[in-house]
Amino acid sequence: MTEDTVLVTDAELKAICTELDATADTTFFIASAHSIIYEYYGSSTRFTETRLKLIELYLSAHFAAITNPSVAFEGIGKLQQSFQYKIGLGLENTKYGQQALLLSGNTLLRKKISISWLGTIPEENENNTEV
Repeated sequence: MTEDTVLVTDAELKAICTELDATADTTFFIASAHSIIYEYYGSSTRFTETRLKLIELYLSAHFAAITNPSVAFEGIGKLQQSFQYKIGLGLENTKYGQQALLLSGNTLLRKKISISWLGTIPEENENNTEV
C-alpha cells in the first residue's frame, strides 16, 4: 500500500453506499478514508491488502453517510422531511462505521484510555489523618 494510491474506487463505494446517488463526487470520502487507513496500517503487516481495502471501503461509506444522511420520511403537506440517525459516537454512528470497526478487529481509531496521576499521595501520621 502506498500513501498516494487509494484502494477503493468510486464505483465500489457507490455500490454499497445507498446514501450516494450516481452523480455524487466521492473523491473526498475515499481520500479521507485512505489517509486514515494508511496512517494506522500503512507499515503494518497485520492485515492483508484485501482486508485493508474492505476497511477503507466501509470507512469511505461512513464518511459519505455522515455527510449525506438517508431520508427516513418525506411528506407533501408542509414539505416535511426527516432523516435517519443512529445515536452513537464516532464510527458507531453509521452501519458502515460499525462494519469498518468489525473488519479492523476493533482496532480502527480505538485509542487506549488511561489516566496518569501527577500528584503525590498525602502522608499519613499515626492517627491515619493527613499531615
